[in-house]
Amino acid sequence: SRLLDAFVERIEPLAARFRPTTRRVAIAESDRIVVYEVRTGQPPTRIGDSLQGDLKAGTDRKAARSVELRLPPDQVLHRTLQLPPAGKEFIEPIIENRLDRLTPWHPDKVLYGFRVVRDAKRDGSMGDGSMTVDFAATSADIAAEPIRRLQELGFDPTALGTAADPIEAPLQIDLYRGARSAARADLRRTTVVVLSIVMAVLGPACVGSFWFAHASAERLRAVEERLSQLRARLPSATGAKAEQARGRDRALVEAKRPETSLIVLIDGLSAALPAHTSLRELDIDGEKVRLAGRSRDAPALIGLLEQEEALAKVQFAAPVIRDSDNFDDFEIVAVRVIPQGEARLGKP
Repeated sequence: SRLLDAFVERIEPLAARFRPTTRRVAIAESDRIVVYEVRTGQPPTRIGDSLQGDLKAGTDRKAARSVELRLPPDQVLHRTLQLPPAGKEFIEPIIENRLDRLTPWHPDKVLYGFRVVRDAKRDGSMGDGSMTVDFAATSADIAAEPIRRLQELGFDPTALGTAADPIEAPLQIDLYRGARSAARADLRRTTVVVLSIVMAVLGPACVGSFWFAHASAERLRAVEERLSQLRARLPSATGAKAEQARGRDRALVEAKRPETSLIVLIDGLSAALPAHTSLRELDIDGEKVRLAGRSRDAPALIGLLEQEEALAKVQFAAPVIRDSDNFDDFEIVAVRVIPQGEARLGKP
C-alpha cells in the first residue's frame, strides 16, 4: 500500500494535466467563509458567502470535486527545516517525531503538511548537502469552525491550507497531505485497475515465455547429448583396426549388396581415416557424402579418401582452418558410387 501511494504521488502532477481544471476555493475570514470558483486562465468568480447562507443562483455544487479551504495566514504556522539528504524517504516520520517541538499544540491535534523546496543532492545548490523543507501546520480545533461554516454551504474540504497562497494557483502545502483529495483517490483506484489489467495480461505471457524457454532448453540438452554420443563413437570407429583385417574380396561382395552398402561405406571411412582424425558430422544423402571434423593433417585426407572405391570427386567444401591446438577443422564432400542393386531399389 505504501509503495502504491508513493507511485501515485509520483504520477499525480502528470495526471493533473488531464483532469478538469475547475476548483472551489473557500477563503476563511474572521466571521465568514467566501467561496470562489477558479478555472484555469480565468479570473476567480465569487459564488458563495456564509453570511448570506447560500450559494449564488445556478451554482452546481458537484461541478468541481476539489474544494480547498484556506485559513487566515495568522492561523497557520510556517517553519523551514533543514534535513540531511539521506532522510528524503523518511521526511514524514521525521516531522511526526518533532511535532511537539515544531508546534505549540498537542501532536494528536496537529494538522500539518510539507514540501521539499530544495534538494541539494539533486541541484547542487547547497554546499553542506542538506535538504530544505517548508513545513506548515495548524490545530484541528482552529480549523473546526471554518470547516463547519463551509459544510453549511454544502461543501466538504478536500484540501486545507493558508490564504497566503495565490487563489489562482493550487495550494502549495496541503495540511491534509492529500488524504481527502478526491482526485488522488480516483487516481489511486485507476492505478490499481490498470496494474491489475497489466498483471492479468502479462502473467500468462510470462508463464508462456518460461515454458517455451524450458522446452527449448530441454531440446537443446537432448541434441547436445546425442552429439556427445556420436563424437564418442566416431573416434573408436576410425581407430578400429579389426575392420582392416577383413578380406578385400568379402568387402567387394558386401559393397554390391543394397542392404549392406552403407555399412560398408561407413566401415571403409573408419578404416581410411587415421587415428588423429575425428568426425563430428557424417551426412550421407543419396549420392552426396559430407564429412566434417578435426585432423592433424587435413590435406592428407583427400588422398586417403580417394582410395575408397565407394567415393569419387573427393574435395574440400570449405577452407581448412587450423586452431590453437594445431588441429585442422575441415569439411570434405564427395560423390558416392552407388551399387547397381541399390540404385534400382532406391535409397536404403
